[in-house]
Amino acid sequence: MDREAFAELLPEEAPYNLISWVRETQSGELGGSAYTVYRCERAAGEASMEDLFENRIRGRNIWATACTCTECGEVWLTRKGATADSFFVMEGEDGGIYTADPEMTQEDAYAYMDMEVTEGDGLCCPICGEETIVMRAKTIGNGKTKRLQIAELTNIDGCTTILYWLAENHITQYGAWLELAPRYAYALDEKGKIRAFSHRQSGGYAMDAPSLKWRPVKKFADKWNALYYDWQSINGRKGGSVGWPRVPEDMAGTTGEKTGLAGYWAAVNGELPLQYLKLWQKCPAVENLVYAGFHKLLESIIATAFNYGYDLATEAGKTLDLTRRKPHELMRLSKEDYRSVDHSVRPGELRLFQRFRTLEPGSDAGKLWARVRGGAGEALLDQIERYGGSLDRYDRYFEKQGLDIRSIGLLADARKFAQEAHPRQKLTEEELWPQRLQQTHDRLSEARLLRLDAGKSQKLQAGFDAVLQTYGGLQWTDGDLEILLPKSNLELVREGQVLRHCVGGYGNEHAKGEKIILFVRRHRRPERSYYTLNISFADDQPREIQLHGYGNERHGKNKQHSHKIPARVRAFVDRWEREILVPWFIHQKKEKSA
Repeated sequence: MDREAFAELLPEEAPYNLISWVRETQSGELGGSAYTVYRCERAAGEASMEDLFENRIRGRNIWATACTCTECGEVWLTRKGATADSFFVMEGEDGGIYTADPEMTQEDAYAYMDMEVTEGDGLCCPICGEETIVMRAKTIGNGKTKRLQIAELTNIDGCTTILYWLAENHITQYGAWLELAPRYAYALDEKGKIRAFSHRQSGGYAMDAPSLKWRPVKKFADKWNALYYDWQSINGRKGGSVGWPRVPEDMAGTTGEKTGLAGYWAAVNGELPLQYLKLWQKCPAVENLVYAGFHKLLESIIATAFNYGYDLATEAGKTLDLTRRKPHELMRLSKEDYRSVDHSVRPGELRLFQRFRTLEPGSDAGKLWARVRGGAGEALLDQIERYGGSLDRYDRYFEKQGLDIRSIGLLADARKFAQEAHPRQKLTEEELWPQRLQQTHDRLSEARLLRLDAGKSQKLQAGFDAVLQTYGGLQWTDGDLEILLPKSNLELVREGQVLRHCVGGYGNEHAKGEKIILFVRRHRRPERSYYTLNISFADDQPREIQLHGYGNERHGKNKQHSHKIPARVRAFVDRWEREILVPWFIHQKKEKSA
């Protein structure tokens, strides 16, 4: 590939259908195109009868809110709110929005359906009816710009190319307009090598300014998370990209024809395409996994490696055998097990199934998948690998106890507490398989707490204080729920007593800082126990061990009934892990290495 000549072929302008797609689907990130811009100003009121009798044809000046619709350009006055940050409109019986009389008193307003509007609200223009976003003129000032990077897959002169465009929505007091500027490009040449190009330059105070034309660059780095200025983002900077789901209609004869990139792109909406190509370079057979429908598996592996900065081949090798070609061999499965795999399988689930299959080579695949996705698979495997016993024996044991296999945590804790009481002796049969598991667990847990309180209370509190200082940045709220760290072992014990689970015995582990406990509470009642979260930092990435509420989601006299964790709690914790935990962990890792 003649890179200089290829750079001349790269487009300077985005296709029209891409601009249309961005305008239609990315308005949440880029802001809308129509705004109601408002400002508080003095306006001349109508002359009263008293003014006319005294030959004053002008009324006294009043404070009002002047609103400008950027869609129709019309200016209208309405009654201002209690401060300059808001104003009033009226909602008619027909559902339409009407301006409020600037001179209307509060007493008169009670006769109408008064509605107070402030910055950020949506409002239909009372003149043209267009849906707009309400924004103060003071906020917009001389103009603001919201940006978002967009990835496009295309073919240029037979070379499959990934283009990064910077969508820029320029917002002013008079309107908003969208444009796309070229930023980066990556082309797959005839030899399967990735060639990088840039349309940016660094000069003066601008670290990422547009250049006059495309040029090849030697330093190769995926710019998927490249930072760029964006109004209203944290510190004015934002990173990340969005893939345009459209793929070229014909990949035949192109350099990307036999990579599986088009199928992967279409299936995952263009997420991290360059990382997929890098994995394909290491193992071309991953194309077969795409055609077999396991793009979600690949996407999860690629995202984990990219987000945490791990070596991609090493991360993929944890789940896949990169030396093989056939899909079932790549996934380390027999043909029979391969037929039982769901296309939505995740790397952790597949690795868990592989471990179960090693322990139980003759078990039914469907039964093993039920264990993998039953919520206690890893804990069950851990107990089998540590203390022995077959899957059937664990099933019979918990059935005899009147408990679900998901209560494996009770047995694991009982064994651990018993071992701590005599660390140099092996566990007896009764300690391995207690006849009354719940009572044994509670007794051992209480004895453990007494031992800790007797000799280690000060050391334990020092550990809690250290964890609070180290992991304090993980405390967070979305306004509805919040994540809190316990301040003492007593708080942990009370959490276990209130919620009827075993977290009260985890104080020693928490104080060491490798497996920490966090409280999920309602933001309005942070003192009341709700759900308990356990996160491990012992591996190369944080891992959720368990999330439980009252009775570990088991209730009834013998805990014979079960219920699911509420969707809003699960969604809140997932968002916390994605937006707070992962970035915090990466930042800590970089500081430690520095």
